[in-house]
Amino acid sequence: MHVQFDLLYSSALSDGYSTLIVSSAYNDSNRHFVESSSGQSKIALIPNDVSDVQSIMNIIAKYKIPFAVKGGGHAMNPDFSSTTGVQIYMSRFNRIRYHEDTELVDIGAGCVWDEVYRDMSKIGRNIVGGASSQGVGVAGYLLGGGFSLKTNRFGLGIDNVAAIQIVLPNGEVHNGGGNNFGIVTRFTLKTHVQGNTWGAPLTFKGQHEEAVKGAIANFVAQERRPEAAIVAAFRYRLEQGKADPQHSISVLCVFDGRKPDKDPFERFRAITKDAEKMGEDPAGWNRSKKVSERKKGEDWLHEVKCYADVNMMASHHHAFDPSKLPGDGQKKMTPSQSRWAMLGTDNARGRFGCIMVSNFTRPLIDAVAEQARIASESLKPRNGRLVLVDIWPFLQTAYDSSPPGWTAWPHKKGKVFGPLLAYFLWDKAEDDDFWVKKMERILKNLRTVALREGCTTNDAPVYSNCALAENTTVEDVYKGNLERLKKLRRKYDPDDVMRGAGGFRIPLADDDDADLSSDSEVSKVSQKPKRGKDKVPPPKEPAQDSQVPLRLEGFYTYYDPRMNGQDDGYMNFSLLHNPGSSVIHGSGTDNAGGFTIQGMFDGQQVRFTKRYSGGWEWHYSGAAMSNGQGGVCFTGVWGQGNAPYGAFVLLANPSKGKSISSKAARTIISQSNDFRQTIPWGYA
Repeated sequence: MHVQFDLLYSSALSDGYSTLIVSSAYNDSNRHFVESSSGQSKIALIPNDVSDVQSIMNIIAKYKIPFAVKGGGHAMNPDFSSTTGVQIYMSRFNRIRYHEDTELVDIGAGCVWDEVYRDMSKIGRNIVGGASSQGVGVAGYLLGGGFSLKTNRFGLGIDNVAAIQIVLPNGEVHNGGGNNFGIVTRFTLKTHVQGNTWGAPLTFKGQHEEAVKGAIANFVAQERRPEAAIVAAFRYRLEQGKADPQHSISVLCVFDGRKPDKDPFERFRAITKDAEKMGEDPAGWNRSKKVSERKKGEDWLHEVKCYADVNMMASHHHAFDPSKLPGDGQKKMTPSQSRWAMLGTDNARGRFGCIMVSNFTRPLIDAVAEQARIASESLKPRNGRLVLVDIWPFLQTAYDSSPPGWTAWPHKKGKVFGPLLAYFLWDKAEDDDFWVKKMERILKNLRTVALREGCTTNDAPVYSNCALAENTTVEDVYKGNLERLKKLRRKYDPDDVMRGAGGFRIPLADDDDADLSSDSEVSKVSQKPKRGKDKVPPPKEPAQDSQVPLRLEGFYTYYDPRMNGQDDGYMNFSLLHNPGSSVIHGSGTDNAGGFTIQGMFDGQQVRFTKRYSGGWEWHYSGAAMSNGQGGVCFTGVWGQGNAPYGAFVLLANPSKGKSISSKAARTIISQSNDFRQTIPWGYA
């Protein structure tokens, strides 16, 4: 492990594990998207692999040192991924590996979305990832939940996670969990086929605000295709040397598919003649041309083949200084360049803040525009650069395929709340308090309107990735999941080591409340290493390429007794199981025909999707238990979306022939009914 440090290096950290090397990488480890969220740590650590992370955790746990973990560095709240203690920079966890057999991809926790999108575009597939890709880290985005341009189709980013590798404070490597439980080192994500996309980034002068607000309201009220998305931003930018801020409205229009017969962006097209360029056009959608430069009949909206370009375009949509990005005649940024494209290049200070809304009515849209205008009046007298308030609508069907109950951040089918984002930038530290309080007032005013319009509720969970820390509590973020998460913290971090890290920290449950017989947030992959007085090297990461064959045979039953007897429910299939990544995949048959399987088994819980050649699929969620004869069987529930349709039991590696009868399967299911109540329904 290479450790980069400045002259404030603390000798308390010298515990025999690390080689100390002075390097300029200290600055890279500490700098963030804006100056105000960058810290000056006493020491910066850049681990190479999982064993390095285990060593770091052992030292931190021993000395109870304050620390922070940084992936991409786009956290806007101070001390969330920065610290004056130990800064851990995950940049070397940058491996991306696609598994063609399972259609899953392993992504290192140090990757940024630009790198992921570029790699995935080469194979015609994509993931549910960040809308602003340029330099934004994968880890923070996913662990917060992850809203995406694909959310209307596939849910949140975290809904598409098949496995998470995490190092706990005691050095164990587990599958599952978030940054309240340890340091995440790798994600395994579902992928989706990616074809061409169609749309355009548009910018309108402020004088056309009324027309743009009308077009936004029309889109929200009328458009129901999950492929169609808009992100609108009401912005006021004060350029250096200018007397007044420039007022504009940008609207990113994306249709995730070829140009549709019915144009979802028709109302915006009616005012595109006044749209201005937004700088460099990495998507090749000709948005850098003014109308006078376009050929007669040329369309503002175009198809692009690379979804990475769409997300880079979305990054420019929020870029606070587009002039810093490559312009005409310049080469596009390489992945390594784009990692730093908007990280601390301008010494700006700033914050995100949000309220959560389920809809945008015209009065709420009007309030967004008005509150942005009110905030902009302080730009010149208080050294401000940018005031931006976002409108990003989502369909109420966006969570329909989300697995209920197993993620830390609560989100349920039919109760979709997305962030209404405020984003301010300013120059001087002496104005920090003013702009934070200004944002608090703006968000309070918008929430009042949203409540009056029925666009939010008092129990809507706050999206931590955009939350303003000063007016957000850990209870606001996790709501009804908090008590369960407290118990998990007590179970997996009893010494409260992770309290020394930043972010919305989940407290430990009281000792009397800490019993937890079953959980789905964190599950063991490797055994705890023995530690004597002598230092024992931490365990190495399990091999990632080992494949263990499994043959499964069993039955499914229906909760609805009228369905029983429609078929005998028998199924059998073979799987390959990778213990290192927990991934399972295989194929088999039942009465409905042939199917493929992909999912995960971590040694305790199993979740998989059974997908038939005809295009339909069923989700299975269960756990391993003894079959009473020295073997293992799986029992759980199966269904689709939020609806469990029945139960199942599968015997692992049975002898040849049918080793389990329908009657025996039903007996096991009946006897394990209480056990199955502890299994969270939903496919991870």
